[in-house]
Amino acid sequence: MKAPPLRLRLPATEAGRTRAAERFERFAKERGLPRRVRSDVLVILDEILANIGRHAWKSPAGRRVEFSAAVQGGYLEMLFTDDGRAFDVLGRADPDTSAPLEGRPIGGLGILIVKKLTDEQHYERRRGRNRLILRKRLGRQALSAEGGGL
Repeated sequence: MKAPPLRLRLPATEAGRTRAAERFERFAKERGLPRRVRSDVLVILDEILANIGRHAWKSPAGRRVEFSAAVQGGYLEMLFTDDGRAFDVLGRADPDTSAPLEGRPIGGLGILIVKKLTDEQHYERRRGRNRLILRKRLGRQALSAEGGGL
């Protein structure tokens, strides 16, 4: 029997990020995901959910973000959805990390980290909603945790 995906509807706040981290930890432990995958995803969750809360709306008060996670085909698939302004975080050029700190523009480093921690990234705008899909390859020991897709 396939394990069901994790599906959350969260406030676009720090409390929402905390709830997402707690629920993901439980989901990941139940499926036996490697500790490294779990710690990487906690960084990803914090970065993406914080960015959505800060940039998707003029004010995040009362706004919700949807997050789903599923183990499928040797990957952890994550989907972040919001109804904020259209913004493709993947379309922005990566910051030049070799440039001196004082010469670098602010922003973009968190998304670069998310890109480095995942194997596949895809953004789309569908029906007035931002959809960010991230995939992270799992180790062989996690393949027995296969579950339903997003």
